[in-house]
Amino acid sequence: MYEIPGGGLSQSIMGRNSTAHQDKSTLVAPRRWLASPLKKRVTCRYHQIKSGEGCPELVGICGISGYDLERFNSKKKNFCASLMPGDYVCCSAGDPYVPPAKPKPDPPKRNSDGTCATHLIKNLENCTYIGETYGVEVKDLEKWNQGKTWGWTKCDQMMASYTMCISDGDPPLPAPQQGTECGPQVPGTVRLANKSVSMADLNPCPLKACCSNWGYCGPFSEHCEIHAPPGGGPGTKVATARSTCISNCGMDIKKNSGPPAEFQRIGYYESFSFERECLRGKVGEATADPSYTHVHWAFATTDPQTWKPVIKDPGKQWDAFKQLPLGMNRVVSFGGWAYSTEPAIYKILRDAVLLNSETFATNIAKFLVDEDLDGVDIDWEYPGAPDIYANGQLIGKKGDGIKYLSFLTALKKKLAPGKSLSIAVPALYWYLKDFPIDSIAKVVDYIVYMTYDLHGQWDYGNTNAFDNCLSGKCIRSYVNLTETRNAFAISTLSFHF
Repeated sequence: MYEIPGGGLSQSIMGRNSTAHQDKSTLVAPRRWLASPLKKRVTCRYHQIKSGEGCPELVGICGISGYDLERFNSKKKNFCASLMPGDYVCCSAGDPYVPPAKPKPDPPKRNSDGTCATHLIKNLENCTYIGETYGVEVKDLEKWNQGKTWGWTKCDQMMASYTMCISDGDPPLPAPQQGTECGPQVPGTVRLANKSVSMADLNPCPLKACCSNWGYCGPFSEHCEIHAPPGGGPGTKVATARSTCISNCGMDIKKNSGPPAEFQRIGYYESFSFERECLRGKVGEATADPSYTHVHWAFATTDPQTWKPVIKDPGKQWDAFKQLPLGMNRVVSFGGWAYSTEPAIYKILRDAVLLNSETFATNIAKFLVDEDLDGVDIDWEYPGAPDIYANGQLIGKKGDGIKYLSFLTALKKKLAPGKSLSIAVPALYWYLKDFPIDSIAKVVDYIVYMTYDLHGQWDYGNTNAFDNCLSGKCIRSYVNLTETRNAFAISTLSFHF
């Protein structure tokens, strides 16, 4: 409502159907209608986000409900999903806090060795925040990392705890991860001067087994199959895959040579069968099939004082064994599961091989001549085994496999001409990995792969014993053609004949 000076309400232009005079009178608003000057709203009570803080943490920090937290920050789209360390959030009503403008930092420079400047990605960070922190453009971050940096796909898929480039230069080694076995994430990894060597090929797996992007070795599909995205950096995988192979990929058996002129058939005669009440067998009964080319006596033992072979013969079959017909090679075997693992006796074979190798090798060579045998077989189960205990102590030690090779090399040199040397090895990568099988294959005459007892109740809870069984509580057969084939594939990758 407006008043004309000097006029009453009857002269108001808002009066009863009256028409305002078209004169120079001034319309003035009464004082009661004059708008007071607008006052600036009070700044809200605010908090600066720290790394690892999200909406659940902010509710407690602010001491408000989740509803109020979103209401006080309603101007931000996708509020909870867009939080970044360093951002300010309102913990009460009021205007958002606007920090004083900071000068743009100078962009980082590459290191003197040609590697890029780096940043360790933290939880909830994104390229926009990282770019503002270091004074670089997001497009440059993408350019410096695309297809080169470990684990990098693109900005909106980067992962916490990974290292990225924040300047131009050679990509950095990824941050070390405890427990990894292969690849550049193994703690203590040093960059090679030879830039032609891919970082994915650093710290290769034993036996040239497949290495996964998570840094684990094995012969299973999760280690050996490639699921890398187009244009991704080393170590990246497609979102739908659990892992991808980064080195020594594939599960094909490598054919290093043609087939042998003739195949051999090997059998182990269980001399210890006479220590049980049933399932006993005499040598003649066990070897009635003439197709056997090699018969192994299982098992001889060793005198822990003299390191000489000892024949345990509860069934009085040793003489019959030595008199097997021509064409059946008679081989004496040392070791076996019990002799390699039972608390009271496991150290005998272990000490014979590792601590008394020259004496033991000399005695074996002499024994073969004295007993007129055709060969010797060593069945140590298993050098370097990672999970076999006796009296609460882990039996296997790192480096057992190399020392085993030294013993076998010494033994082979001591054997008389025509005497064979063989070993038995597991057909599981888990136990085979400490055998330097490529070097051993050049020393021995043949290798017996034990393709049985691959699984059993002893595997319960062991996540490394199964393929695609995260709990380790899966039922698997004690024989498995696929796993046997995988073990052969790994072994043949190691051979260089």
